[in-house]
Amino acid sequence: MALMMQESGGRGSDPMQASESLCGSVGCIEDPERSIKQGVSYFANTLERANGDVKLALQSYNFGLGFIDFVMDRGGEYTQELAIEFSSKKYDELKHTGEYNCIREEAEQYGACYGDIYYVDAVLSYYESDENLLAS
Repeated sequence: MALMMQESGGRGSDPMQASESLCGSVGCIEDPERSIKQGVSYFANTLERANGDVKLALQSYNFGLGFIDFVMDRGGEYTQELAIEFSSKKYDELKHTGEYNCIREEAEQYGACYGDIYYVDAVLSYYESDENLLAS
């Protein structure tokens, strides 16, 4: 649920924003149930490829599976610094397409405008707020 809240606030026909993982482009999923099934399946695959590293799997849900290989080549453990480095590298490669811009002002200083470099913290904030509600 935390992933879905970060992706769409639980709204729309593709609440998990899982179209890209299914068909390689945005907008091919038009049924929320299909989106949830695809998103959960993709995250499970991502988590397995990340050897159970939840933070690496979460960031890879946002960046794509290439981030896992990038991290594995640099020690194998997710760090915020690696997320920034990957985002910056990918943005340099793709900025000419005009499809990417910084969704967070804080990312501009790093030129890290590919995906969301603070995705892990954003998703976990939903998870932690749900955990706090359950404990009350």
